[in-house]
Amino acid sequence: MGAAGLATFLAPGAVLANETLSRPLPPEDDIPNLIGYGRSVEWGVNVRNKPSVAGEWVYGLDKDEIVPIFESVVGDGPEYNPKWYRIEQGWVHSGWVQPVAYDYQTPPKRFIPRSFLVDVSVPYVDARYRANQYSEVAYRFYYGTTYWVTAVVNDDDGNIWYRIWDERKTEHYYAPAIGLRRVMPAELMPISPHIKPEDKFLLVNTETQVMQAYEGKELVLEQTCATGDWYNEGGQLVDYTTTPGSYNVLWKRASRHMAGGDLASPGGFDLPGVPWCTYFSSSGMAYHGTYWHNDYGLPRSHGCVNVPSNIAKWVYLWTAPHVPFGIDYLRADYQAGTRMEVV
Repeated sequence: MGAAGLATFLAPGAVLANETLSRPLPPEDDIPNLIGYGRSVEWGVNVRNKPSVAGEWVYGLDKDEIVPIFESVVGDGPEYNPKWYRIEQGWVHSGWVQPVAYDYQTPPKRFIPRSFLVDVSVPYVDARYRANQYSEVAYRFYYGTTYWVTAVVNDDDGNIWYRIWDERKTEHYYAPAIGLRRVMPAELMPISPHIKPEDKFLLVNTETQVMQAYEGKELVLEQTCATGDWYNEGGQLVDYTTTPGSYNVLWKRASRHMAGGDLASPGGFDLPGVPWCTYFSSSGMAYHGTYWHNDYGLPRSHGCVNVPSNIAKWVYLWTAPHVPFGIDYLRADYQAGTRMEVV
């Protein structure tokens, strides 16, 4: 599909043939020394003249601005996450840039006779209330987020849209299928199924902000994470820290629309498509993928264990119970889920 067709789906609003894109499409020619792309997750993300918090400010990224990344280095602070990216304008701290890709899809022209799971394979697509480019935008769906498709729809221009079910708001949206990748059965097979369930164990250390996975005494995964923090709600500090204790995995969802609080306050959030959720408490604490930041090593969640989406998917597939392909929700039998500890 040519650039004009892609513009319809990837620009932040309706794009007519004679309009200029406000977000550049990936270039057709290779960019020398390119290692990837990144999306600015906030307004006014600081770009500095060197990879250091003491560097001189040279530029501010808009939210959802897509930038080529040419280098990733360990720079000068912050201590918990010293990774910086070199972009065209200078250096930006990795915590405010989500690594993304441009992986366009060839969608089916008709519905497959069952709902199916997709993830966003481009930096973002706009989900609308109806299957046409002029309909009002309901949400922006970001790279790596997951959704359940309930229908395939063709618009009057021949473009293919997926009808997405929002389980929290109990309504449908329509998103361009060219930017949504079908999750296939082979990638949802359990990890280490030969290990006895009782020999798998998860550990979260809220002081060091590190999560670990063990098979017996063998450490098989270690990842910097972001656990719960305190938030100011209406002038009152509210405790959203991840509660220490012993747990078992209780239930899983491959996709969840998470929302809570007043969106005008620091504690408010409205996050569709949170991927690979592995819940371990009745209050809703879970491991899950994260697309609204890339800043691990510092408490910043509402009680959950934030990890990169690929790590959340690993936890989802490694832990018990295993979710069969095509199932959107599964609850574990009493104490049958993988054991874990928060300290």
